[in-house]
Amino acid sequence: MMEISTLGAVADYYNGRAFKPTEWEEQGLPIIRIQNLNKPEAPYNYSNAVYEDRFLAKNGELLFAWSASLGAFIWQGADAWVNQHIFKVTPKECTDKMYLYYFLLHVIDELYSKTHGSGMVHITLKPFKETLIPLPSLQIQRLMVSHIGSLFEKLDRAKELVQSALDSFENRKAAILHKAFSGELTAKWRKAQGIGLDSWKTGVLLDFVQEKPRNGYSPSAVDFPTAVRSLSLSATTSGTFDGSFFKYLDIVVESDSHLWLKKDDILIQRANSIEKVGTSALYTDADDAFIYPDLMMRIRANEKATPHYLAYSLKTSKVMEYYRSNATGTAGNMPKINQTVVSNTPIIMPTVEEQREIVRILDTLLEQEKAAQEFTDILEKIDCLKKVILAHAFCGRLGTNDPDEESAIDLLKWK
Repeated sequence: MMEISTLGAVADYYNGRAFKPTEWEEQGLPIIRIQNLNKPEAPYNYSNAVYEDRFLAKNGELLFAWSASLGAFIWQGADAWVNQHIFKVTPKECTDKMYLYYFLLHVIDELYSKTHGSGMVHITLKPFKETLIPLPSLQIQRLMVSHIGSLFEKLDRAKELVQSALDSFENRKAAILHKAFSGELTAKWRKAQGIGLDSWKTGVLLDFVQEKPRNGYSPSAVDFPTAVRSLSLSATTSGTFDGSFFKYLDIVVESDSHLWLKKDDILIQRANSIEKVGTSALYTDADDAFIYPDLMMRIRANEKATPHYLAYSLKTSKVMEYYRSNATGTAGNMPKINQTVVSNTPIIMPTVEEQREIVRILDTLLEQEKAAQEFTDILEKIDCLKKVILAHAFCGRLGTNDPDEESAIDLLKWK
């Protein structure tokens, strides 16, 4: 049996400095905030001042975000200052840095269970440091690191290939939608009909719907089947409707309530991450099978627009950028768009006949691109596989494949 230690005993943890916005500069060393760890492309703030070394991260150092979005990271970059809500982690002599990094990735879910607060959750130092960690010899730690790293490297290469294919699809889709809503896709059709682009009208979404966008309703869910099923946000996050994401509500919803969805309604996410806010999907299930939640708005096309055309219109990069640029929110909360923003969504509207032709062409072209969902599923499976590898590694079920070493099961027994 091996030694069991705690996170507090195997490393020192230095919280970052609380930089004020008034201290941000345009030059100097970058300031690492949580957003920079989660998204390397996120913009940095800088500081020309000089602070204590405990706030300085060098390339290859281990960092841990303990607020809002928990996560372990190996800093890949030049010297930078560490902002508050991030630990700079300095392992002690008994602990290999990468072993600790992989272990922190492994226990993220456990650490989340110890967090406090709502919205911007955080874990305090005491429960963090008390978290148990198996501590084999440095030799065994490094064998585990080597094996995990080798497996992760293969998964990362596969992930890059899948992501490249997915990005290619998204680029093709954006190009197709641009052609559709610039008139290029149906230029021959218009010529055959003897009409020009002057038949296209510009307006806002409110001009083409039956009533103003309406928010849904989100009371507490129950854990038993009822007559009322409410969609969750995940039902439309992919951009297509998925009725498997719902919860039961123990409430009465009148048959004439606006909450009941009708086939060909359009659902718009009024709150989500900045990348996803405004995501929409056409409701394709039966009438009155679901109600919709408060984080969505519902619209219904009027006689000037076909539902499918309107649904495609809301997926263009121009519309999504409009939603992102008009989203509001505070730190720790999801960006939101309101009814006024959605009502004023810019829309280009050809004749109803041309709308149907555009939809027909788009359906045909995008049907060939359905593999994109398969790519997304593969990415999720790769992330899940990494979790499985870590779970096996820290439970003694991941062999080293070295015949000269003892059995990994014997070496890593710690329960």
